Amino acid sequence: ILMWGIIPLLTVLIAFVINIQSIWIRALRSKKPTLPSYMRWRLDFSATAKTSNKRKRLLFLIAHGYGVIVLLCFAFGIYTFYLKNADQIAPKNVLEAYFDAIDFKELERAYSYFDPKSDKSLDQFMLEFAVTDGLLNSYAKLDAIKIDITQKTDSSALATAYAKWITPLERIPTQEDFELVKRGPKWYVKPKNPDLDLPPDQLITSNATDFYNHGRRRITSEQTYHEDILKQPVLEVLSARLLKVDGDYIIVGEIQNIDNVPADVSVKGTLYDAQDLALATFNAKYEMKHKLMPKEITSFKVEFEGTAWVKPDEHAPLTFDPAKVIEGKPVTFDLHVSANVANTDLYKSVVVNDIRIEDEMLQATLFNPGTQQATIPQVLLSYYDAAHQLLWVDHHFLKEGVRQQRKQEVHLKLQPKATELISARMQAIFVNGLSNEEIARKVIPNRKSTQQYATHIALKNGGYLKVELNNYLGNPR
Repeated sequence: ILMWGIIPLLTVLIAFVINIQSIWIRALRSKKPTLPSYMRWRLDFSATAKTSNKRKRLLFLIAHGYGVIVLLCFAFGIYTFYLKNADQIAPKNVLEAYFDAIDFKELERAYSYFDPKSDKSLDQFMLEFAVTDGLLNSYAKLDAIKIDITQKTDSSALATAYAKWITPLERIPTQEDFELVKRGPKWYVKPKNPDLDLPPDQLITSNATDFYNHGRRRITSEQTYHEDILKQPVLEVLSARLLKVDGDYIIVGEIQNIDNVPADVSVKGTLYDAQDLALATFNAKYEMKHKLMPKEITSFKVEFEGTAWVKPDEHAPLTFDPAKVIEGKPVTFDLHVSANVANTDLYKSVVVNDIRIEDEMLQATLFNPGTQQATIPQVLLSYYDAAHQLLWVDHHFLKEGVRQQRKQEVHLKLQPKATELISARMQAIFVNGLSNEEIARKVIPNRKSTQQYATHIALKNGGYLKVELNNYLGNPR
């Protein structure tokens, strides 16, 4: 403590004494100091004065010219920055500002870009935004946007906005048309009319079967072990095939819950080479319904993500992680299906009212007759060949939810894949650790496989299509 109190103050005092000593010595000198000889030496430039003046003028003009050019470039940059960032100076600017406000949920700023002569109030706009639920409205973040001005006059314009949104599930592209109008020096967005489809009934009643796992709980500090564990539901794998698609290997098939209780299903697939060595393992993700009601059937697809397949004799430089490269050719596979009793996320009320297929576009109408809102609806598309053999499974998350007693139009492009059959053997398929063949023979010995063909829709290419729905409730009741 003494050191930190003495040393800093003593340092200042010593520096003061040293400097004041030199000042006193200079002040006491009576004789004026003379300059050294090298400081008194000079050159005579009178002979070259005119030439130097001309050079000075030239350098002066060059410097001024360069300064003017720099100022002009700076002014042009400021003007360009203003044009790029002014919100309502052009149709493209106002649309970009509107999407930016919607992205950050700044509803008052987004409303300021609407046409002031429209009849939509701020409260009405905020109410419409609040009741619109879905994947984009609640969970999305704007990643990129591109705006094309299709038509433009002095006072109006039409534009199409191509946006890409990042969601917790996947990256979703959107395309939306806008009408813009110019009021004075500013451009505005014309608000769109909301969906006026109102349910006919104000009060809805429905009969449903609920499930609740009560368990056998006791007031004890010891574990109850198996007393609270329910028996696993019985499932059956109806079909499973190993296919090659665009150089990648996938497993597709169908599973049915043949028990009398709902099941939470997970599917794990493993690929093997000719020496029965495991090459890759992965689980089914989005391309299946993981919650199955009793007797419900779902298609599934297992994609081995992050895996690259090369031949053993290929030595070309790789641009991906060498640890994920598989040197081998899958020739067979196995499936491990496990299920547990499910009592949540069992909302199955959303149905397909109308299906139309025109020019490789699927147009359908989804209707929700139930009492809960489907926050994130999902559409599963299963493609079959002429013999009703499954070829490909695709999924689509809808950007908006389906409210109670309301409908939603769906437009999806059909994208079947060219596949190559590798293996259709179903000997190595296990359900809850048991052989799938034993389950099929004992539970349903006389299955009629043609009954499920009733849900297949014929396509022009001779194949078939099956449409399935899956729903996620953000706020279940």
